[in-house]
Amino acid sequence: MLFTGQFKHQWKFVFTLGLFYVAGVLFFGYNTYVRNTLEFEHPFYPFKGKANIGQHTTVDALDYREGNKILNFVKSQFASTTFSEAYTKPLQYKWPFTVSKYEIERYAFAGVMIGGFGVWYSVVVLLSIFLLLWLTIKKVGGKQKLITLYFFIIMIMASVLINPLSYIARYNPQYYLIPFAILMFYIKYAKANKWFLNFFVVVITINSLFILGYTAYNIVVTKKIQHQVEELKKSKGPVMVNFGIQTAKKALFNDNRIKFIEVKNFQNIKPDTIFRSEVTYHITE
Repeated sequence: MLFTGQFKHQWKFVFTLGLFYVAGVLFFGYNTYVRNTLEFEHPFYPFKGKANIGQHTTVDALDYREGNKILNFVKSQFASTTFSEAYTKPLQYKWPFTVSKYEIERYAFAGVMIGGFGVWYSVVVLLSIFLLLWLTIKKVGGKQKLITLYFFIIMIMASVLINPLSYIARYNPQYYLIPFAILMFYIKYAKANKWFLNFFVVVITINSLFILGYTAYNIVVTKKIQHQVEELKKSKGPVMVNFGIQTAKKALFNDNRIKFIEVKNFQNIKPDTIFRSEVTYHITE
């Protein structure tokens, strides 16, 4: 009877973690994986699948076009938040708990390239590792429950690292689940003082608050771009476009079935610009 009760309790925890995993794929990652697979026949669209933009190296950060992908992912956790500058300039790295106005302002762009998990996410990562090691050393919850937690973390990390652009937050939103899974385990099984838990929660909250205002502005930016897209869709002929270094914007045109011709310059034509980007275009009559 005792064994049966422990077995049921174990599977209850497994089931709870399983729900988190499913949420990470179906809810948090809907636009990233499920929608891409259903509509473009590959979870890594726009780099793979129907109407892909080609090799992902065209939109890789300059510093991460070579070298070990896992090491690049680890390094990206401590990089300063940036957007299109990452295509052409070396990345800047920073100490945990530091933040700049420039970093926060990057969240006004629709798709932060580096540091998209938050300006303090490096702190969240370090606290998660520390807490996981403490839980392991103290054998909190017992061996079987720790194995289950590690299995969950490994599955999430595998789904992150298999992505060719694992360091870009919008392609791996499920990465956020790891700190929360560790916190949930700590809350459930640790009998230690809760000061560390409170500190961890405060760090996560501050990390979110840093970017909240500009994320709201991001919504405004998205609506502005969508208005431009509607105007582009009305074009009777193919749109002349210069993507420059932002070749990932091809997906915006492909997704909305906008016919376009790539050009290097517009000669005597003054082009318009996709809002908050470096992509220029001209609607032909």
